[in-house]
Amino acid sequence: MDNGQNTPVRAVVEIFGKTYTLVSGHSADYAQEIADDVDRRMAVVAAEMNLADTTKIAMMAAMEIADELLRTRECRRELLLSAKKAGDKLKMTVVEAGE
Repeated sequence: MDNGQNTPVRAVVEIFGKTYTLVSGHSADYAQEIADDVDRRMAVVAAEMNLADTTKIAMMAAMEIADELLRTRECRRELLLSAKKAGDKLKMTVVEAGE
């Protein structure tokens, strides 16, 4: 992801038929990977919802991406909580075994 140099990297990408120049601290390949995902999601939204308005398509794709992000964060939170509980249980078992 990170280009390892803190140097801004320019990447020219195409999303839904429009060309954009992105500047970030990530590699051009990473920027292209993100652009490809956004492009694919917009194409799916346009086809499934029979939309032609690019702004509406982009907004619906953004909503799907945000939903996925929030669900992933919640899943991560639950996994971390589960791991903490398992770790606490293991500690108790080790303490009890040492008594």
